[in-house]
Amino acid sequence: MPIAPSLDPQQVQQLSLDLAALRHTVEQVAASQTKIQGEIDNLLVTDMEIFLKIPTPPQPPAASSRKQMPVTPPSRAPNHHTDLTHNQSLAVIRK
Repeated sequence: MPIAPSLDPQQVQQLSLDLAALRHTVEQVAASQTKIQGEIDNLLVTDMEIFLKIPTPPQPPAASSRKQMPVTPPSRAPNHHTDLTHNQSLAVIRK
């Protein structure tokens, strides 16, 4: 049967004091965190109030319903057998 080590009363007293100091420190940290959280909440409210005061930018003009096609020069010589004129292209599309 193992013998239980004896407890030194001075060590027990020191542990008790250290534990009380640790508890006090933890309470201070918790209070600081609560205070910081309140400050963050105030900053968020202030931020939202400022954001709501900013006027909305004007909407860009509505895009034209017709798309303008860029004009590019032909990259090859025209082939009259395969190239369609503008009117012929429209006739094909309308079919």
